[in-house]
Amino acid sequence: MPCRTVLKIGGLLLLFGALIRLVAAPQEAWAQTPTPFLISPYFGEETISQNYSAGHPAIDFGSLDYERVLAGAGGTVDRVQWWNNSCHQESTDSHNCGFGLYVRINHDNGYRTWYAHLSATAFPLGTTNARVSQEQVIGTGGHTGYSTGPHLHFQVQRYVNGAWTNVNPFNESGTSLWIDGQWANPSRSIPAPVERGEIIVDDTSNNSGGFTKGRNGPFNTPCPPNSCPSWWSAPAGYGSDMWWTYVHATADYWARWTPNFSQPGIYEVYVHVPNANATTWQAKYTIQHANGESSGTVDQNGLNNQWVSIGVYRFPKGSAKSVSLTDLTGEGYRVHCYDAIGSALGQNYCQVGVDAVKFVREDGASYDDASPSVAYTGSWTHSSPWSKAYADTVSWSNSVGSKTWLINFEGSRITRLYTMASNRGSETIRIDGASQGTTSSYAWETRWQAAKSWSFSPGSHTIQVEVAGGGGGYSDLDAFVVDLPAARSGTTYDDPHYQLNSIGAWTHGTGWSSAYGGTDSWSKTKEDAITFTFVGTQVTWVYTKTYNRGIAAIAIDGVNQGTIDLYSASTQWQQNTVFTNLGAGVHTIHISVTGVKNLSSSDYYVDVDAFIVQ
Repeated sequence: MPCRTVLKIGGLLLLFGALIRLVAAPQEAWAQTPTPFLISPYFGEETISQNYSAGHPAIDFGSLDYERVLAGAGGTVDRVQWWNNSCHQESTDSHNCGFGLYVRINHDNGYRTWYAHLSATAFPLGTTNARVSQEQVIGTGGHTGYSTGPHLHFQVQRYVNGAWTNVNPFNESGTSLWIDGQWANPSRSIPAPVERGEIIVDDTSNNSGGFTKGRNGPFNTPCPPNSCPSWWSAPAGYGSDMWWTYVHATADYWARWTPNFSQPGIYEVYVHVPNANATTWQAKYTIQHANGESSGTVDQNGLNNQWVSIGVYRFPKGSAKSVSLTDLTGEGYRVHCYDAIGSALGQNYCQVGVDAVKFVREDGASYDDASPSVAYTGSWTHSSPWSKAYADTVSWSNSVGSKTWLINFEGSRITRLYTMASNRGSETIRIDGASQGTTSSYAWETRWQAAKSWSFSPGSHTIQVEVAGGGGGYSDLDAFVVDLPAARSGTTYDDPHYQLNSIGAWTHGTGWSSAYGGTDSWSKTKEDAITFTFVGTQVTWVYTKTYNRGIAAIAIDGVNQGTIDLYSASTQWQQNTVFTNLGAGVHTIHISVTGVKNLSSSDYYVDVDAFIVQ
């Protein structure tokens, strides 16, 4: 039997090499007793338009709009494709249009779910091994396939006796599979993220405002103002202007939208599809974000002046990241747009429409230390730029009794971001005048964007941080964040997920078949870090041990948890350390690169493969 080492630091229990199932077990080993595990595939209240029956073994969620669709449970996306590559949409099933554009997710408990009739997905066509978490946006509902109107066909299957069998999520052998119990009609509401502003980058004729287009492959030869061969303009779409080109066999013509973010954080990406000159079934949008690169697929043919979501991502401050689109869709001569359901559209090649892209902030309400909403008394130094600080600024003081505070913020949780270092001391925290005790910012190495959260009843509140001295003497404020989004319990979060906050120069790699979800993130730059905020009593850090790994430092809620040596003479994938006894509530784990290594190691790399929340 495999063994494990147990180490207890204070009230925290660390389990090294604990047996955590990170990938699906053999199908024969799955439990046979139905257990609730699903949430609604929609935010908000959604009416069920067609129930489960023998002739319709699924749930149809009626939708008046093209709404974003959520993963009902965490798992592996193993299929993103058209049901019939020759049939786009029809109201009678004479051409076997079936599910149209759909996503299928295999869950780790012997079930899988289907999401059909989509207009957009947060994955490229052909995806087979992308890990998703519960409640993650996986696309936008639509009207593709055999469909009489916009809706979501949600189907649940279970692997039984060597075959996949349809099951009713409301009643499988007397058990509801919804984790929040039996639903009524309309469905139980899943709260939508709070939207805190948006940035719209529209297409322009002179490559301005964050928009550029060009040719000769991404991102070569930008078009001169008002002129670009094989790009045509039309008075359609957002702002009554758009550009379009034909699909080609190689990525030749391209467009790019580059927003300038005043704050780092989590943003949902929407693309606008005009009502003309956009006929491709599978426009591929590429999103460059803080945790790597992702792609989404949009059926432009079936949309008419619609905004559709292609997923949620984390972006850094500034204009270093972008969304792009090319003329390479995988549709060749007379594919899709020449003969759709027997009716010639007269196009030998599909058209790719270029319109606006919208970035909607869905992060907490953040107040950087330089914000006019943050007050100070006493002696403080306000400094920038610090590239690893939140929004590049930080304020500090070593004058005991100096204070900083945020007055009358609205919310149910406040998070203080600050720096831990060898010259830091302690602070007294007060919320609404009541002491929350003293925290220590001391650490033997610098840890940027350490975090500590406090929860309370919704309403108007005030937080105050007072310099208490001790240790190295200094205290600082990087930012206050109200209602910082937190990962949900019972779910695994792969390293590209937007809940992971990368600080510094991390490399986000793909194609690692032995890593969780085939991806991994690593850095060897001292003081680089990844933070992860979650709700639960236990978190597991998944990582790789190999010949070039260094030593990582860990803190949870600003409390030092020691270090872990990631060196191993042989590569060991999906190793893990479990941190337990955290207490119910919101926590933040902080993994940082120390720049220290085992003498046998060839380098200082630290990596993060995934986090598991319990």
